[in-house]
Amino acid sequence: MALTGNYNFKGFDIPNAYIRVESAKYFTDRSLEYDSTASSEFWVERPSINYEANIYASSASRASSPNEKIDSLSGRIPHSGSSEASNIIIQTYEALKVIHSGSGWTDC
Repeated sequence: MALTGNYNFKGFDIPNAYIRVESAKYFTDRSLEYDSTASSEFWVERPSINYEANIYASSASRASSPNEKIDSLSGRIPHSGSSEASNIIIQTYEALKVIHSGSGWTDC
């Protein structure tokens, strides 16, 4: 599973870049919030996915030289359920397509 689409690398457009998620990990962020109506504090858990993805010039360059990426992406996206409830790799690819919607990233 991977994505392909336009990618701008340091001012150069790469029209058929190959984007591959290398890791996706379930993470729960806990924060203390204040409810002003009840005058109390409570813990809120926000599940998310930490991901890392590599970008290659094309799928052929990934196949021939998997260690020669041109760039990488990493970040955190919201997760919609428990870590067992859904495939976090698929969720990561879907989120990347939305985040980079102007680049026309599609499944390949």
